[in-house]
Amino acid sequence: MCELCGWRIEKRDKIRYQASSGNVHIQIKLYFPPNYRQIVIVRRVPAGFKIVKKGLNSFLFYRGKISRKGVMDLGYDVDVYPIPYFLDPQSHWGKVEEIPESMKRKYMESNAYWPVSEEKIKGITREFWFGESRINVWVKNAIVSLWKKIKNVEPQGERLGALRALELKRGDCDEFTDLFITLARLRGIPSRRITGMFISSRAELHAWSEIFIPSGEWIIADAAMRNAGNYSPNYVILKVEEFNPSLPDYQLSWKGGNLKYEIERKVHTEKIICKSRS
Repeated sequence: MCELCGWRIEKRDKIRYQASSGNVHIQIKLYFPPNYRQIVIVRRVPAGFKIVKKGLNSFLFYRGKISRKGVMDLGYDVDVYPIPYFLDPQSHWGKVEEIPESMKRKYMESNAYWPVSEEKIKGITREFWFGESRINVWVKNAIVSLWKKIKNVEPQGERLGALRALELKRGDCDEFTDLFITLARLRGIPSRRITGMFISSRAELHAWSEIFIPSGEWIIADAAMRNAGNYSPNYVILKVEEFNPSLPDYQLSWKGGNLKYEIERKVHTEKIICKSRS
């Protein structure tokens, strides 16, 4: 028997809207903490919304008619208990050539944020460390290399993607993650993006990556935090991005007229009592 420690998360988001008529129907989809690497206890969801699960992700879904002007509650209350694990970066995680080719091909599509076909990115593959076949060693070397390439570590007003981060030599957790994912995929290591929060003294939005190793596990590789293999209770997952690298937190569509809206975001977190887990 062991204990899990977690967080009480109280989202107080709202949408203020004004419709051109009283016959506007809207559809709202907002991502919600999934039961992936964490236990989620739902305490409250906004009226009219239902929880939908798709793959590793969960989201709240609403469809209905709205008044011409108003405020809609988008908040929810959950208790989230991350399930920690530690894979010693000094241990053997397997070799790149042991990863099934089908998995490698599955995670090789190029896109704006992970441009695996971009020549400037491919140039890194000629660096001495890149050909390392031991995955634990490759990950450590990749993180060291990224901290040399992204010299100005600072919050960005927009997500730059791997190529612009490399060119501008600046970024935050998004840029570290996008560049790491791109390089990992070029090396033949399947990788995907996780977004959520890192909570210590306060909650901060955060992005990190996971890599697939020959044992069949997905493990954390958080380049911005210089963290390989240590998934601590400080991480809370909101969504997993594998093939679409830019899933918005909110997706809103409507029909029946015009709609102007503004989303207000506010979140409160607090440490909650640890619970026993058998």
